[in-house]
Amino acid sequence: MTENEEKDSQTNFFKFCDSNKKLINIIIRQRPTVLNEGFNIFVDKWFNLLEFDNKRTYFRQEIRKLKNTGTKTLYITVDRQNVFNDSFQQLRFKKESEMRDKLSVKFDKEEGEDIGGVTREWFQILSREMFNQNYALYKTSATG
Repeated sequence: MTENEEKDSQTNFFKFCDSNKKLINIIIRQRPTVLNEGFNIFVDKWFNLLEFDNKRTYFRQEIRKLKNTGTKTLYITVDRQNVFNDSFQQLRFKKESEMRDKLSVKFDKEEGEDIGGVTREWFQILSREMFNQNYALYKTSATG
């Protein structure tokens, strides 16, 4: 098959899929795992043919693959007055796999067990600090 014939074949196949995208999305909805099997071309090249719910399902499947199945916990201790820098220093050399572990935060020189509340508070403080103009991570704009 020549290069032009191959391109024509791909174009014709895309046109066929485009005209039958409702049926394709129904098939995917009934068996979402086909996106990881024979229908992976829709993820690789023709993502726009997929309906939102199928894209969402695929996204969730990929996230589940990344999630660690173990019960490891990543512990960090930060000073409440220096959350941004302390967090950065403790997390910057962690491996990707370690960053998927459950996170447990402790504030330095404070009592308490982290059962979610301390980590939630850490996220709130950290997100505020990220937008601190002194760090110059973001620029303000006239339109924003």
